[in-house]
Amino acid sequence: MRRLLDSEQFSPIAPVLNDAANSIRSFEGTVMLLAAPSLVGALSVVPIEAALIESGIKYRRRFRIESPNIGSWIHVLGPGNEDGPKFSPTWKVTKGEDIVKVSSDGTVNALNPGDATVEAKIPGLAAKSGLCL
Repeated sequence: MRRLLDSEQFSPIAPVLNDAANSIRSFEGTVMLLAAPSLVGALSVVPIEAALIESGIKYRRRFRIESPNIGSWIHVLGPGNEDGPKFSPTWKVTKGEDIVKVSSDGTVNALNPGDATVEAKIPGLAAKSGLCL
């Protein structure tokens, strides 16, 4: 049997989906599965629920539009809804404040030569292992 992600149409996003799946597999808590409160939302989560059950991953299901502030979650969007939850990163220079300056939109301006580190935090995504499908 061939894996779906090995097919040509999924090749551009296969690494992203594999990384997300590995992140979910390694998470030791309960994953929150979110979908729209509709028939389409209910049917959309079925294959993901089956995969979570088969993998022995603990999960909870909620039918709502907004994403939670805490925990690991998967938000399934309905057809034609490409917006999903809005992620607002915060930017911070963690090394080299005299080297670079970062604005609230993430634009980095060099002030002096040298090494610097800029950190971006995206609540619910990077910090919480969230995934938007």
